[in-house]
Amino acid sequence: MEYFDVSNVEKNMVLKVCQLCAVDFTLKHFLTPLIDCMEKKGWEVKSVCSDTGYVKDLQNKGYKIEVIKISRSLNIFNHIKSFISLV
Repeated sequence: MEYFDVSNVEKNMVLKVCQLCAVDFTLKHFLTPLIDCMEKKGWEVKSVCSDTGYVKDLQNKGYKIEVIKISRSLNIFNHIKSFISLV
């Protein structure tokens, strides 16, 4: 079953996806099956998250991960810092 409508994408184009989550725990336990499926379709996937100890293991398994500090607080200034790092 195809969940994404990619019928209008040229055959020689590579779809690029950025998976953004607050912590690498989420990436490891919830998003890796989705990433595996997208990569199997030929998509280029890069993940962005904070490092809480799982990043090295995931990178050793071949996942492309950029580490930035993503705040999980209610402080809006911390979110602005995270946004600037993401950009």
